[in-house]
Amino acid sequence: MQKQKLAVCLLLLSLVTFGIFAYVSASGSFGFEVYETHTRAWHINLDTVYVGIPKSFNVTVECKEETGEFLITYHLEISGPESLCNDYLRLSWRDTDGADFTIGKDGHQQFSGTTILTWNSQSVEFKAEHKNNITLTLTFLTLDALGDYNAKMWVAFTEKPIEAQVRITPKILNIKSHGRWVTAHIFLPEPYNEKNIDINSVELWYNGVFVQAEWGIATKHSLMVKFPRDKIIEMLKGEEGPVELRVTGLVNGIEFYGTDTITIIDP
Repeated sequence: MQKQKLAVCLLLLSLVTFGIFAYVSASGSFGFEVYETHTRAWHINLDTVYVGIPKSFNVTVECKEETGEFLITYHLEISGPESLCNDYLRLSWRDTDGADFTIGKDGHQQFSGTTILTWNSQSVEFKAEHKNNITLTLTFLTLDALGDYNAKMWVAFTEKPIEAQVRITPKILNIKSHGRWVTAHIFLPEPYNEKNIDINSVELWYNGVFVQAEWGIATKHSLMVKFPRDKIIEMLKGEEGPVELRVTGLVNGIEFYGTDTITIIDP
């Protein structure tokens, strides 16, 4: 019946749109494209949406790079009346990468917040020259949803971190010792060269805390970096036995990481 119909406008740039924005979150310029399948525009016209009547539209995310592996995170944001909450709507997501789930009331995942609903995916791998075709189906579930809406979607992408081999010494660290350094040797996979590592970016992490490298030098097959032992011991205070340490940094502006296990003793 006509009285049961609710026209919900998604206003963006004074139009009824679902806005699609590409957002670069890493250094460098990557050849990613986000576009609506038919018009290849970044705005999708939803026209009129009625309560209980699904409205579908298609989006494509494409990587134009010829080589490389990337991580991509999808983001959604819908803003509306002050009473807007997760129970007002359901959004079905299905794509050619195999994802099939719903967000919102009774869905596999939920929106966060009120008035402004947000959702973001876990980071997933996205290879060069890959294309993901996404079908989004939006259904409003209640007459309480009356009002004007803004909605947008965007993607954040970075180059996939490089997995390096790391060897940390000493393998047994006596927290009462008076040595000066903890040393890490970093070995990168081809085609990356250890000489191109930004030494100022190299950090050694444990439980969310890090110590920055003080200096380093490239050898024939690795980069040797030195961390102040007193700061490492302070970071590991209270630990005994085997601990896994993580070394991170940048090579040619791309993040790398590697782990190694040492043993902490407190004689």
